[in-house]
Amino acid sequence: NKILRKFRGHSGPIHDMSLCPSEDLFLTASNDRTVRLWNIQQAGCVGQMELPNPTTEGSPRVVFDSTGMVFAVMAEMAGKQGNYIHLYDARNFQGGAFSEMQVSSK
Repeated sequence: NKILRKFRGHSGPIHDMSLCPSEDLFLTASNDRTVRLWNIQQAGCVGQMELPNPTTEGSPRVVFDSTGMVFAVMAEMAGKQGNYIHLYDARNFQGGAFSEMQVSSK
């Protein structure tokens, strides 16, 4: 085995990754509190999202749905009160989340 390409961009360790089932895309989530969208055919990331500091803690989690058309970003609420879950259209993620939920841990 040999390394074909290195994907650089996060300033902290990557702790979560999700592969798109329908296209050459993948998501990474890092301790630097960012989520990046990558295309396997390109060297740089094609999109980046940063978690808001005052309302979230910890590192985000990411996952594509089974069609590859939607992905979710989950982040822990400040004070460990629950989680935020944001759903994005993978083709138009720059437009922001099309659905946002708060799931209480209580």
